[in-house]
Amino acid sequence: MKFGLKYKPYRRRFTKPLKSPSGLWKYREGIIIQLTDPNGRRGYGEIAPLEWFGTESIAEAIKLLDSFSGNIDANAISAGWGTYPCSTFGLRAAIGDFQQKKERKFETVILVGSTTEGLKRLEEGIKHLKLKLTREAKEIELEGIKELVSLGAKARLDPNGGLSMSEFMWWMEALEELQGIEFLEQPLNVGLEREMIAVSQNFKTTIALDESIGSIKDILELEKSGFKGLYVAKPSTMGDLDRVGELDDDILKRMVYSTVLESSIGIEASLGAIPAICDHKVGFGTSDFFERDGMYCHGEGCELYYGRMTEAEKEEIWTRARWK
Repeated sequence: MKFGLKYKPYRRRFTKPLKSPSGLWKYREGIIIQLTDPNGRRGYGEIAPLEWFGTESIAEAIKLLDSFSGNIDANAISAGWGTYPCSTFGLRAAIGDFQQKKERKFETVILVGSTTEGLKRLEEGIKHLKLKLTREAKEIELEGIKELVSLGAKARLDPNGGLSMSEFMWWMEALEELQGIEFLEQPLNVGLEREMIAVSQNFKTTIALDESIGSIKDILELEKSGFKGLYVAKPSTMGDLDRVGELDDDILKRMVYSTVLESSIGIEASLGAIPAICDHKVGFGTSDFFERDGMYCHGEGCELYYGRMTEAEKEEIWTRARWK
């Protein structure tokens, strides 16, 4: 089937700049896709690149979309677009948006920028948190983490691959007897997977790999290397999700699904891509990271629902998407 194709690039400002492997991240840039079928119905998807994950850039995605000259055949969207994983996901999501959806409920952790913010969330009754680690004053940061877990928090700690080997060892030793730590996420940079695997075998704290996996292929390769920890999968950046059937139940139970800070159109598509086997809370609790720009409609708490997003809400995001 052929579809009419339109797209709108957007740029959304974070309430506070985030630290990323490429420096301070002030804006989330992406593309909202609108497809129209022969009956005039519309479907929506989102392309939300993360170049430090090895995805295409916004400019490359736009060039690809322009190559279709306003019309696209569903059969043209190929998993062979290895250099366009986000475009593959976004276009497939837009086609899938025409299908009937079965409602599904997810529990999410909430991302916090500091232990102080984590304490405020605890006061609100939110106990499952993800904390971005920094390389400054780690002793002070550790004391804040100890306070959080002593008050009942369950914490995921994420240095975004920014630790040195000595810092990685320091954190593993510091966390060894600490209760309430769900996992330490991507302690070392991409390319140091064997080192992370070797260190993790000597400690109790679970390691989760994030930046190290950009595809199902990467997960299968890490399994061959003997990794037994968790995988943080970001559906929006994985163009080969059609290969998820190659993962056995043991691997699927070790998957943790996470946002790439996309709009609700991308969040809806990502939630819809999560397999039935999902043993961990998802990581989509990031609504407070953006200004109130009308591009988020999945609620503010720890519960997310797939299949409740209305056509009017999608059209509102399409209308509001703009390059600011």
